[in-house]
Amino acid sequence: AENVINGLNRTTRLPNLWVSHPQKGIPQEITLHWEHAVLVNEIRLIFDGDMDLPMPPRDFLEVQAADYEILAETASGSLTLVSVTENEQRMAIHAVQPVHVRS
Repeated sequence: AENVINGLNRTTRLPNLWVSHPQKGIPQEITLHWEHAVLVNEIRLIFDGDMDLPMPPRDFLEVQAADYEILAETASGSLTLVSVTENEQRMAIHAVQPVHVRS
């Protein structure tokens, strides 16, 4: 999880990302858990646009998440923070109402 939330969006010493399993179907997910609730008011997602590969561009939907949801577990239960369809952005910044989340 540290490689997903360390603030780096390019490969350095380690890959700073999460990769879905290519043989598994959709949907796939990643879950982050915190020992103590954290205050969230913005979520930044940076999708791999294959910008580092010397090859012809592939279809956009092959390398980036087009549809996704961001869910949160709060003291009051599960909450959908973001729901996106037909994403075309490499970097998606979502401002959300401040909320304390555990995962």
